[in-house]
Amino acid sequence: MKPYLNIAGKAALDAGRIVMRHAGRLHEIRTHDKGRNDPVSNVDLECERAIVEELQHAFPDHAILSEESGGNDAVDSEWQWVIDPLDGTINFIHGFPHCAISIALLHKGAPVVGAIFDPFKNELFMAAQGEGATLNQRKIRVSSRPRLDDSLIGTGIPYRDDQDLDAYLRTFRGIAGEAAGIRRAGAAALDLAYVACARLDGFWEFGLRPWDIAAGMVIVREAGGMVGEPDGDGDCLKSGNILAAGPALFKTMSDQLR
Repeated sequence: MKPYLNIAGKAALDAGRIVMRHAGRLHEIRTHDKGRNDPVSNVDLECERAIVEELQHAFPDHAILSEESGGNDAVDSEWQWVIDPLDGTINFIHGFPHCAISIALLHKGAPVVGAIFDPFKNELFMAAQGEGATLNQRKIRVSSRPRLDDSLIGTGIPYRDDQDLDAYLRTFRGIAGEAAGIRRAGAAALDLAYVACARLDGFWEFGLRPWDIAAGMVIVREAGGMVGEPDGDGDCLKSGNILAAGPALFKTMSDQLR
Protein backbone atom coordinates (compact mmCIF):
# COMPACT_ATOMS: atom_id res chain seq x y z
CA MET A 1 0.00 0.00 0.00
CA LYS A 2 2.98 2.33 0.47
CA PRO A 3 3.16 3.57 -3.17
CA TYR A 4 -0.55 4.39 -3.12
CA LEU A 5 -0.26 6.22 0.19
CA ASN A 6 2.78 8.21 -0.95
CA ILE A 7 1.00 9.43 -4.09
CA ALA A 8 -2.17 10.28 -2.14
CA GLY A 9 -0.15 12.31 0.34
CA LYS A 10 1.78 14.12 -2.38
CA ALA A 11 -1.39 14.98 -4.30
CA ALA A 12 -3.04 16.30 -1.12
CA LEU A 13 -0.02 18.48 -0.32
CA ASP A 14 0.08 19.84 -3.88
CA ALA A 15 -3.60 20.75 -3.69
CA GLY A 16 -3.01 22.35 -0.31
CA ARG A 17 -0.47 24.70 -1.85
CA ILE A 18 -3.12 25.79 -4.36
CA VAL A 19 -5.54 26.51 -1.51
CA MET A 20 -3.00 28.64 0.33
CA ARG A 21 -2.13 30.62 -2.80
CA HIS A 22 -5.75 31.73 -2.97
CA ALA A 23 -6.33 32.13 0.77
CA GLY A 24 -4.98 35.68 0.86
CA ARG A 25 -7.08 36.79 -2.14
CA LEU A 26 -10.58 35.72 -1.20
CA HIS A 27 -12.12 38.67 -3.07
CA GLU A 28 -10.87 37.13 -6.33
CA ILE A 29 -12.49 33.71 -5.78
CA ARG A 30 -15.32 32.86 -8.16
CA THR A 31 -18.16 30.58 -7.08
CA HIS A 32 -21.38 29.11 -8.40
CA ASP A 33 -24.03 27.03 -6.65
CA LYS A 34 -24.50 23.31 -7.38
CA GLY A 35 -27.52 23.41 -5.07
CA ARG A 36 -28.84 25.24 -2.04
CA ASN A 37 -25.95 25.85 0.41
CA ASP A 38 -23.64 23.86 -1.87
CA PRO A 39 -21.19 26.19 -3.63
CA VAL A 40 -18.21 25.25 -5.77
CA SER A 41 -15.32 27.64 -6.31
CA ASN A 42 -12.60 27.98 -8.90
CA VAL A 43 -10.23 26.82 -6.14
CA ASP A 44 -12.14 23.52 -5.77
CA LEU A 45 -11.82 22.97 -9.51
CA GLU A 46 -8.13 23.89 -9.65
CA CYS A 47 -7.36 21.52 -6.79
CA GLU A 48 -9.37 18.77 -8.43
CA ARG A 49 -7.53 19.09 -11.73
CA ALA A 50 -4.15 18.91 -10.00
CA ILE A 51 -5.11 15.83 -7.96
CA VAL A 52 -6.70 13.97 -10.86
CA GLU A 53 -3.71 14.65 -13.14
CA GLU A 54 -1.31 13.31 -10.53
CA LEU A 55 -3.35 10.18 -9.86
CA GLN A 56 -3.93 9.45 -13.52
CA HIS A 57 -0.23 9.85 -14.26
CA ALA A 58 0.74 7.44 -11.48
CA PHE A 59 -2.14 4.95 -11.88
CA PRO A 60 -3.68 5.28 -15.36
CA ASP A 61 -5.69 2.06 -14.96
CA HIS A 62 -7.49 3.21 -11.80
CA ALA A 63 -11.02 4.64 -11.75
CA ILE A 64 -11.65 8.04 -10.19
CA LEU A 65 -14.70 9.54 -8.45
CA SER A 66 -14.43 13.22 -7.55
CA GLU A 67 -16.94 15.59 -5.99
CA GLU A 68 -16.92 18.20 -8.72
CA SER A 69 -16.38 16.26 -11.96
CA GLY A 70 -17.90 12.90 -11.04
CA GLY A 71 -16.30 9.67 -12.27
CA ASN A 72 -14.39 8.37 -15.25
CA ASP A 73 -16.87 5.64 -16.07
CA ALA A 74 -14.82 4.43 -19.04
CA VAL A 75 -12.27 2.92 -16.66
CA ASP A 76 -13.20 -0.56 -15.43
CA SER A 77 -11.05 -1.26 -12.39
CA GLU A 78 -11.30 -2.79 -8.93
CA TRP A 79 -9.30 0.25 -7.74
CA GLN A 80 -11.05 3.62 -7.41
CA TRP A 81 -9.80 6.95 -6.09
CA VAL A 82 -12.41 9.04 -4.27
CA ILE A 83 -11.59 12.73 -3.99
CA ASP A 84 -12.93 15.79 -2.21
CA PRO A 85 -10.64 18.53 -3.52
CA LEU A 86 -11.77 21.03 -0.88
CA ASP A 87 -13.94 19.83 1.99
CA GLY A 88 -15.30 22.90 3.76
CA THR A 89 -15.74 25.20 0.75
CA ILE A 90 -18.19 27.46 2.60
CA ASN A 91 -15.63 27.89 5.38
CA PHE A 92 -12.91 28.69 2.87
CA ILE A 93 -14.77 31.30 0.84
CA HIS A 94 -15.72 33.09 4.07
CA GLY A 95 -12.14 33.17 5.31
CA PHE A 96 -12.85 30.65 8.08
CA PRO A 97 -9.59 28.67 8.16
CA HIS A 98 -10.95 25.16 8.55
CA CYS A 99 -11.00 23.00 5.42
CA ALA A 100 -9.18 20.03 3.96
CA ILE A 101 -8.24 18.03 0.91
CA SER A 102 -9.46 14.44 1.19
CA ILE A 103 -8.21 11.57 -1.00
CA ALA A 104 -9.09 7.89 -0.58
CA LEU A 105 -8.39 4.72 -2.50
CA LEU A 106 -11.03 1.99 -2.62
CA HIS A 107 -10.29 -1.62 -3.49
CA LYS A 108 -13.37 -3.55 -4.58
CA GLY A 109 -15.49 -0.85 -2.96
CA ALA A 110 -13.74 -0.81 0.42
CA PRO A 111 -11.55 2.12 1.54
CA VAL A 112 -7.93 1.00 2.00
CA VAL A 113 -5.89 4.23 1.79
CA GLY A 114 -6.69 7.69 3.08
CA ALA A 115 -5.00 11.09 3.12
CA ILE A 116 -6.53 14.25 4.61
CA PHE A 117 -4.56 17.51 4.52
CA ASP A 118 -5.42 20.71 6.38
CA PRO A 119 -3.37 23.38 4.57
CA PHE A 120 -4.02 26.08 7.17
CA LYS A 121 -2.57 24.01 10.01
CA ASN A 122 -0.12 22.14 7.77
CA GLU A 123 -1.44 18.83 9.13
CA LEU A 124 -1.38 15.69 6.99
CA PHE A 125 -3.35 12.70 8.27
CA MET A 126 -2.57 9.43 6.49
CA ALA A 127 -3.40 5.75 6.79
CA ALA A 128 -3.25 2.53 4.81
CA GLN A 129 -5.01 -0.70 5.69
CA GLY A 130 -2.94 -2.72 8.14
CA GLU A 131 -0.26 -0.04 8.54
CA GLY A 132 -1.66 2.31 11.20
CA ALA A 133 -2.50 6.01 11.03
CA THR A 134 -0.27 9.06 11.30
CA LEU A 135 -0.42 12.83 11.69
CA ASN A 136 2.64 14.42 10.08
CA GLN A 137 4.34 11.00 10.17
CA ARG A 138 3.71 10.43 13.89
CA LYS A 139 1.42 7.59 15.00
CA ILE A 140 -2.02 8.55 16.28
CA ARG A 141 -4.67 6.72 18.30
CA VAL A 142 -8.33 7.34 19.03
CA SER A 143 -9.58 8.40 22.44
CA SER A 144 -10.17 5.76 25.10
CA ARG A 145 -12.88 7.70 26.96
CA PRO A 146 -15.80 5.33 27.60
CA ARG A 147 -18.53 7.75 28.74
CA LEU A 148 -20.43 10.46 26.88
CA ASP A 149 -20.40 12.80 29.86
CA ASP A 150 -16.61 13.05 29.53
CA SER A 151 -16.60 13.28 25.75
CA LEU A 152 -16.31 16.01 23.13
CA ILE A 153 -18.37 15.02 20.08
CA GLY A 154 -18.35 16.35 16.53
CA THR A 155 -21.35 16.51 14.22
CA GLY A 156 -22.68 18.05 11.02
CA ILE A 157 -26.04 19.81 10.75
CA PRO A 158 -28.14 18.97 7.66
CA TYR A 159 -28.13 21.78 5.10
CA ARG A 160 -29.47 20.22 1.88
CA ASP A 161 -33.11 19.87 0.87
CA ASP A 162 -32.80 16.06 0.67
CA GLN A 163 -31.70 15.78 4.32
CA ASP A 164 -34.14 15.24 7.19
CA LEU A 165 -33.45 18.02 9.68
CA ASP A 166 -36.15 16.90 12.11
CA ALA A 167 -34.73 13.37 12.32
CA TYR A 168 -31.25 14.80 12.88
CA LEU A 169 -32.46 17.11 15.65
CA ARG A 170 -33.89 14.13 17.53
CA THR A 171 -30.44 12.52 17.55
CA PHE A 172 -28.85 15.85 18.49
CA ARG A 173 -31.07 16.15 21.55
CA GLY A 174 -30.13 12.63 22.58
CA ILE A 175 -26.38 13.30 22.38
CA ALA A 176 -26.43 16.93 23.59
CA GLY A 177 -28.17 15.90 26.79
CA GLU A 178 -25.35 13.47 27.64
CA ALA A 179 -22.06 14.71 26.12
CA ALA A 180 -19.57 17.11 27.67
CA GLY A 181 -19.70 19.19 24.49
CA ILE A 182 -20.64 19.17 20.80
CA ARG A 183 -18.78 20.89 17.96
CA ARG A 184 -19.90 21.60 14.39
CA ALA A 185 -16.92 22.86 12.38
CA GLY A 186 -18.13 22.31 8.80
CA ALA A 187 -15.64 19.82 7.33
CA ALA A 188 -16.52 16.16 7.84
CA ALA A 189 -13.12 14.93 6.65
CA LEU A 190 -11.42 16.87 9.43
CA ASP A 191 -14.01 15.74 11.98
CA LEU A 192 -13.03 12.14 11.21
CA ALA A 193 -9.33 12.98 11.30
CA TYR A 194 -9.88 14.59 14.70
CA VAL A 195 -11.55 11.42 15.98
CA ALA A 196 -8.49 9.50 14.78
CA CYS A 197 -6.10 11.69 16.78
CA ALA A 198 -8.39 11.96 19.85
CA ARG A 199 -9.22 15.67 19.51
CA LEU A 200 -12.81 14.48 19.24
CA ASP A 201 -14.05 11.40 21.07
CA GLY A 202 -16.75 10.69 18.50
CA PHE A 203 -18.53 12.04 15.43
CA TRP A 204 -21.86 11.46 13.72
CA GLU A 205 -23.59 12.91 10.68
CA PHE A 206 -26.26 11.94 8.14
CA GLY A 207 -26.46 12.26 4.36
CA LEU A 208 -22.78 12.57 3.52
CA ARG A 209 -21.16 11.59 0.21
CA PRO A 210 -18.41 9.00 -0.32
CA TRP A 211 -15.79 11.70 -0.90
CA ASP A 212 -16.66 13.27 2.47
CA ILE A 213 -15.91 10.15 4.49
CA ALA A 214 -13.91 7.51 2.59
CA ALA A 215 -10.44 8.75 3.59
CA GLY A 216 -11.51 9.43 7.16
CA MET A 217 -12.92 5.92 7.52
CA VAL A 218 -9.51 4.39 6.83
CA ILE A 219 -7.71 6.81 9.13
CA VAL A 220 -10.09 6.27 12.07
CA ARG A 221 -9.98 2.48 11.76
CA GLU A 222 -6.20 2.41 11.47
CA ALA A 223 -6.01 4.62 14.57
CA GLY A 224 -7.91 1.94 16.49
CA GLY A 225 -11.41 3.37 16.16
CA MET A 226 -14.71 2.05 14.89
CA VAL A 227 -16.74 3.38 11.95
CA GLY A 228 -20.24 2.38 10.91
CA GLU A 229 -23.82 3.51 10.55
CA PRO A 230 -25.29 5.22 13.64
CA ASP A 231 -27.75 2.36 14.20
CA GLY A 232 -24.98 -0.23 13.89
CA ASP A 233 -26.30 -1.79 10.66
CA GLY A 234 -25.57 -1.29 6.97
CA ASP A 235 -22.78 0.30 4.95
CA CYS A 236 -22.09 3.92 5.91
CA LEU A 237 -20.11 4.54 2.71
CA LYS A 238 -23.26 3.80 0.70
CA SER A 239 -25.82 5.42 2.99
CA GLY A 240 -23.74 8.45 3.98
CA ASN A 241 -24.92 8.07 7.58
CA ILE A 242 -21.84 7.69 9.76
CA LEU A 243 -20.75 7.21 13.34
CA ALA A 244 -17.07 7.14 14.29
CA ALA A 245 -15.61 6.77 17.78
CA GLY A 246 -13.19 4.87 19.94
CA PRO A 247 -14.29 1.29 20.69
CA ALA A 248 -15.25 2.16 24.26
CA LEU A 249 -17.64 4.91 23.17
CA PHE A 250 -18.98 3.57 19.86
CA LYS A 251 -21.69 1.31 21.32
CA THR A 252 -22.78 3.99 23.80
CA MET A 253 -23.21 6.52 21.01
CA SER A 254 -24.90 4.00 18.75
CA ASP A 255 -27.41 3.11 21.46
CA GLN A 256 -28.09 6.78 22.15
CA LEU A 257 -28.54 7.64 18.46
CA ARG A 258 -30.74 4.64 17.82
